[in-house]
Amino acid sequence: MSYFFDFHTEVFETAEQRRFVVENKSRDQRQTMIEHLVFRYPKFDEIVHNLAKFHNPVEGGHAQCGYAGGLMGDSRSGKTAILSALSKMPEHKPVHLADGTIHYPMAYIPGRADMNRADLVGEIFEATEATSVPRLTREAAKKLGAWRVQMSGVKLLVVDDAHFIFQSRRDMREGVLDILKNLLDRRLCNILLVGMDDIDSGLMQFVQLYRRGHFPAQRIDAFDESVTAKVDYNGFLKVVSKMLPFEMESRLEQQGYFGAFLEQTGGLRGATMDIVIDAGCYALDDRATHVSGRHLYQACFKRAKPRQKSIPFEGLN
Repeated sequence: MSYFFDFHTEVFETAEQRRFVVENKSRDQRQTMIEHLVFRYPKFDEIVHNLAKFHNPVEGGHAQCGYAGGLMGDSRSGKTAILSALSKMPEHKPVHLADGTIHYPMAYIPGRADMNRADLVGEIFEATEATSVPRLTREAAKKLGAWRVQMSGVKLLVVDDAHFIFQSRRDMREGVLDILKNLLDRRLCNILLVGMDDIDSGLMQFVQLYRRGHFPAQRIDAFDESVTAKVDYNGFLKVVSKMLPFEMESRLEQQGYFGAFLEQTGGLRGATMDIVIDAGCYALDDRATHVSGRHLYQACFKRAKPRQKSIPFEGLN
């Protein structure tokens, strides 16, 4: 099962390029382009590179195993897009072997608060596309989890929303972490814990796992009110505008929009893209030439909280 998607990363710099897309792509194709739009800004590619080096530190060498690392940031900060980019790297794609088996260099598992050791191992089996998942008793889970990772060629195990693990009951939390520690102790793979910043403090309470590399981590920060961040956010919006498949450039970076975006999203890239994607779909459905303030307002309006006094982009065109 794949949790990731193919990106739309093309930037339309000229009116001719935008017109070509509108004339030659169906509305369904343009909707997909909007929904899968990812701007690989410099920090994005830097983080992907660093995560890849955590897994494969030497070009032409072999995968490093036995360490736990992290990718952390607020919810909707853009972590999923980075994981998707990481999964698309050649060294992380499934490998079909001559004997008919498949190796999965990178396996992805969604974490959750009610996950126990058997659930975790079951997710490993599903992530490596096992034809069936065995009945997992407490005693068998550790052994079968390690066996499946080894037999499936997993070298990077990604546990998303890992902060939920540290919010679970103590017995469940310790069971899951014990399975992960066993994989590292046996040097079968590296483990990447992905989620909120409290993973770091939570993991420090489980020193046996934390000390497997002392948890090197990449962090995604939101744009804020600083001058540098404003310039970066403005540049982010400008490039995203040029990637939208419309006849005219949407100019999301224009004066008046910046504060509205920051108010609605807190400067989080993923949250910003949630608004842009919805607004893009509203504009496409309207058969509009570009995304306007009205479409951005609609995207914010559907997210309005009860008794919210004002809605970003109200009155902007």
